[in-house]
Amino acid sequence: MTHDGSIVLRVADLPSARPGRLISLSTTDSLARAETLLTLHGVGQLPVLTDALALIGVVTLESIAIARLCSREQILKRAIRPAKTVDLDAEVQEILPLLERHEFAFVEDDQSRINGIVTLRDAITALDRFSAPHRLLGEIERRLRRIIDVAFPTVIELQEAASKPSLSSVNELSLGNIEYLLRRPDCWARLGWRIDQAAFVEEVAGVRRIRNRFAHHHGSILTAPAEEEVEQLTGFLSWLRKLDTGC
Repeated sequence: MTHDGSIVLRVADLPSARPGRLISLSTTDSLARAETLLTLHGVGQLPVLTDALALIGVVTLESIAIARLCSREQILKRAIRPAKTVDLDAEVQEILPLLERHEFAFVEDDQSRINGIVTLRDAITALDRFSAPHRLLGEIERRLRRIIDVAFPTVIELQEAASKPSLSSVNELSLGNIEYLLRRPDCWARLGWRIDQAAFVEEVAGVRRIRNRFAHHHGSILTAPAEEEVEQLTGFLSWLRKLDTGC
């Protein structure tokens, strides 16, 4: 997650980029084998790799057809075309321009070995899946902060409530800070709500756990949010909107 709280989706988070899933060719393979693998697996392109898994180029059904028509040598070499690579750690959002131009790129690890492939469709689908919970989390945090800002209008009151003397604005409160503040009976009383404190705070804690899964995933695979997590965020936000309107 970035400094502003945005969820960062990296190439390594995409299933097609993970080791063990990629089908590849070697320079000793035949055109027939390449054509067979492309059609058998229903893919649009296959990388040609060295024994050390370094990229030589890419073969497609189109490049095979051209090789058959334009060359007397019916060998794979004639069908190989240049291909683009992206780093395993690259942000998906940042490689979109490259994918829009070339439609796909092979994924390279820090030792220049090809791990997988990412297509424009892969990237757009993944970004769509993660954008919904990101928006929900953002609105939940904004509404919680606004509610707290109304209850604790001065910086001094806010610092005392959150036990954070360094606070200069309600916007600096994390979900953990908000949960801590709302657990305090004296702070809860300032809201003037006639709802169960424990139930509300537990919902905030659940949101925090979902957010932390995104925030602390770097170095491991970021899995798509489960349907029940999205439902949990949606339900809490709906409740929060009603409470926020009444503040």
